[in-house]
Amino acid sequence: MAVLKGLKKTDREQGRPVDAETFIRGATERVNQLKPGRMRHFQRCTFSLTPEMSQLIDQLAAEAPLARISRSDVVKAGILALNAMSEAERQLLLKQAKG
Repeated sequence: MAVLKGLKKTDREQGRPVDAETFIRGATERVNQLKPGRMRHFQRCTFSLTPEMSQLIDQLAAEAPLARISRSDVVKAGILALNAMSEAERQLLLKQAKG
């Protein structure tokens, strides 16, 4: 007849914390392996546009030579262009935009 071990309550209680800790550590390692190497962080912003400005953004996105340019990409390009301008040019354009 076979002898069964590990059926006593004390035997199970001693093994459980180590097994749970190993399980948790292994799960954490597996989740960390699934994370992509480069995480992108975005901040959502809400702002108001006139219908004409909204149409212009759509038009610029559609006319872009690259495929799949989003409205956000158009806004980012505009910010980069503003940043590349001299202070005088930027102030003049911002004054015109304010209207």
